[in-house]
Amino acid sequence: MSAFPSLFVYGTLRDANLVYQLTGKSFRSEEAWLLDYERHELPHTYPFVTASPGKCVRGLILYDVDQESLTAFDRYECRGVLYDRVTARAKTRNGVQEVLVYVRCKDRLPLREQDGSDGP
Repeated sequence: MSAFPSLFVYGTLRDANLVYQLTGKSFRSEEAWLLDYERHELPHTYPFVTASPGKCVRGLILYDVDQESLTAFDRYECRGVLYDRVTARAKTRNGVQEVLVYVRCKDRLPLREQDGSDGP
């Protein structure tokens, strides 16, 4: 078992070239499904996931992400401003495993498109 965490990515961090630009490293990756989350992609916002029992999100797991690279990803994802990093479960062809994932920072990214109306 690795001393470094695995990171589930579902947006721009699926691009290996971007990951290399951010970290100067390449990571072993594998297709996976994030369990009990739902992906949202609204106009004029970044994609994000929220907890949603029974749903799943397709993405990649990046394996053995060292602390320096995780810090670079935190900066890129605006951790604490737009996204929080949490522990979740992802399923691969080899089973279910614990992963880190960036999720919507409450009240920072809207859950639905803002239409400018005053109604609910």
